[in-house]
Amino acid sequence: MTINLINLPEADFPLIISKRIKSLEGLENIINNNCEVIVDLAIKKVSKTKYLVNGNISSTLEIECYRCSNLTDVSLNISTNILIKDKQEEKFDTKWVKETHYQDLSTFNIEQLILEEIHLNFPSEVICCSKSTLQKLPQIKKRKTRPFKKIRDLIK
Repeated sequence: MTINLINLPEADFPLIISKRIKSLEGLENIINNNCEVIVDLAIKKVSKTKYLVNGNISSTLEIECYRCSNLTDVSLNISTNILIKDKQEEKFDTKWVKETHYQDLSTFNIEQLILEEIHLNFPSEVICCSKSTLQKLPQIKKRKTRPFKKIRDLIK
């Protein structure tokens, strides 16, 4: 992971970010080794302390199926339209804005924003098979756990 810090108050706008990221800290166990996160973002200055991020973040994630536990690839395509504000303004914001990302604007980390967006748009449950496919899989009989069986056998 390469950390790219941007000083937003002193940057030239619009700021275009197009890159391919091989690994993001926090997603090592999720993203398929052969895949990468593709980022196409544009940052525009709205006011002195507000910035708007528009663009796309996409990747292919390797996730375990909720039903059959097989690994399956899931395409994640995120369209972003986020307002960026300084972290110090977070406590003073009284009205709720749909999507606001708070970060120190003088050391803005774009990868932190990307990671947050992936986590917010991450599927909570992935199902790659139907119920009929699951019934065809060999069923493993679960043994009943009896923690006091030996003691019961000794008493008899």
